[in-house]
Amino acid sequence: MYRQIREYVESLFANAPPSAKMTDLKEEIITNLNDKYTDLISNGMGEEQAYNRVIAGIGDIDELISSQGSPVDYAEVERQNKRSAFLTALAIGLYVFSLIPVLILDSFGFLEDIGAALMFLIVGVATGLIIYANSVRPKRGMLADEAQKKRARTMSLAVSMYIFAIIPPVLISSRFRGLDNLSAILMFLIAGIATVILIYSVMSKPKYVKTDDTIVEEFKQWQYEQKNVHTTCHTIQTIIWILTVVLYIAINFLLGAWAVSWLLFVIAAVINKIIRLCFELAE
Repeated sequence: MYRQIREYVESLFANAPPSAKMTDLKEEIITNLNDKYTDLISNGMGEEQAYNRVIAGIGDIDELISSQGSPVDYAEVERQNKRSAFLTALAIGLYVFSLIPVLILDSFGFLEDIGAALMFLIVGVATGLIIYANSVRPKRGMLADEAQKKRARTMSLAVSMYIFAIIPPVLISSRFRGLDNLSAILMFLIAGIATVILIYSVMSKPKYVKTDDTIVEEFKQWQYEQKNVHTTCHTIQTIIWILTVVLYIAINFLLGAWAVSWLLFVIAAVINKIIRLCFELAE
């Protein structure tokens, strides 16, 4: 019956556009059908009945083929890639420019706290830009939709706010010695708002709901979840690297720990490897 299952699925894909993507999709469906057939046989069902049950549970293959084989707007992909590249380049430039206020205002002495505050402000903006650029950049030829762009803006705002939270302690603690508690309150307030925004953005992300129990709907659900897993992993790793750069700048210019601060990048690399391994094991 395994041969009959393959022949039946190949007949469904007879008019599908020839591509490696379609071949992989077809083989994935055949493998799933064979597994279901084996399970039914092992539970005591007859071969003919098991075959009919498996075939009946395939679902609308034409819809799946249509969704997988939709033409790619390469011109729009190129435009989005260019926009993401520009935003990324601008963000990296801002990281470098963020040192200018510190260097200029440091010569005035009493304005060095303002220079540090401006540095964190620019770094926060740069971080938001680079998070957004990487979140909406086309992946595997797939364009980001409006929902993805909205989530990207929300996440970039939240991450930027974590960096903005450093500004009150920098300004208040250096000028008003008796208001350390106020600076801490403002810092945790901003960080708390950023956390609320970030958690809401993650938890409000829609999940794929199967319309039936066919193999096509199961495959769509699996594909949707896999896309989310890869996107989440990539976003977390990007945030870790950005925060590492921010910490590196902050530690060196506030504490002058140039001799040991480079270890932050080693630690970040190890953490990213662990995160990647955890996601791969979860798959």
